[in-house]
Formats: sequence, structure tokens, C-alpha cells
Amino acid sequence: MKKKGSTAEYTAARDSELYANFLEILRTSDMPLGEMFGAAARRPCSRYFVSAERAAAVVVPMLRGACTGIAESVYEGRKRMYADIATKALELMEDNPDLLPTHAVEQVICQPAPEFYLSDWAARQIIYRHRRRLKIAKSLSAKIIKK
Repeated sequence: MKKKGSTAEYTAARDSELYANFLEILRTSDMPLGEMFGAAARRPCSRYFVSAERAAAVVVPMLRGACTGIAESVYEGRKRMYADIATKALELMEDNPDLLPTHAVEQVICQPAPEFYLSDWAARQIIYRHRRRLKIAKSLSAKIIKK
């Protein structure tokens, strides 16, 4: 579990990619706004947005047949993500028997993912937070240009 205030190295990329998906849905769809957040989160993305360390800590025990390090309270989407990563890592290891489980997991998380594995609520929070940051950056750059 992450500590309060900590940020992952992929957060900015995830946020901007999710926001771009949301804007595309906003432009092309006539679904209600509340459904657009979930639709954006269920679109394919460029990678699995989880750190290599966390993915390895959860998935490697799964590959070895041990119980998972996933708590019962973890969102179902995250559980699906780890299961998907484990399946793909296992396929990689079958194709290349010399590949270590941690290296297989690292390769998998850099591959395109079928979705963001976020709840509708989390996607909404991320999209609105990213939108606020963009507005703040735009107003700051406008102030700098005026000077």
C-alpha cells in the first residue's frame, strides 16, 4: 500500500492518457457524463499502470503457486489486472524458460494493457484532478507571458 503523499513515476502519464481518452469520448459520444468516466477507464492504454516492484511483489508469488499478496479489500479491477499480468508473464516464461519471473513481470507491465483497471469513481477523480492541474498550468503560463 502506498503512503499518503507518495506518487508513482507513471502517474502523470496515466493521468494524461486517461484524460485524452475522456476528451475523445466527450467529443464523439452522446452518453451521459457520468458514464463517460468509466468508459474512458475501460479503454485500452499504453501500459499497465503499476510499478515494477509492486507488480513483482504480487504476481511472482502467484506464478509460484503461493497465495497472493492481495488483500480482500482491494478493488476487483486491481485483482483482474494482477491476474492478467500473471497470465501474460506465464506465457512469456513458457516461451523463454530462462526468463526470471521478475523480468517477465517487468516486460509485461510495459506492454499495452486492455484497460486502466480503475473504478468509475477513481477515473472521475483522476480526470478532474488532471483538468484542474491543466487549468492552473495554463493560467500560470499566461501570467508569465504577460510579464
